[in-house]
Amino acid sequence: MTELEWAKEDAPQPMPWAEACAYAASLGNGWRLPTRVELCARFDADRGSSVGMVEDWYWSGTQPPWVDGRAAWLVNFYGGSSYSSVITHTGRVRCVR
Repeated sequence: MTELEWAKEDAPQPMPWAEACAYAASLGNGWRLPTRVELCARFDADRGSSVGMVEDWYWSGTQPPWVDGRAAWLVNFYGGSSYSSVITHTGRVRCVR
C-alpha cells in the first residue's frame, strides 16, 4: 500500500462540494479529495496536529449511495465524527495524492 501525500495546507476558503472537487482537479498531478475513510484515519492518527488541519468539517470525495449525487461525506476534525451533507453546504478542503 502506498502512503498518501497530504497537501501542506487547506484550500484558501471553505467551499461547496462541487467546487472542492474542481479545486482538487485544478491542482493536477493526481491531487484529489480524500475518501471518508482516509479522512477518518488521518483524524485518528494524529488528531490533525501534524498536518495543520483545523477543528472544522472537511469534505471527502465519497458520496453515500442512497442520495443520488445530492450529498457527500464530511469529517469533523474536532470530534472525528462524519455525516453526509448536501453538496451545497460549505466545508474545508485538504487534498491528497
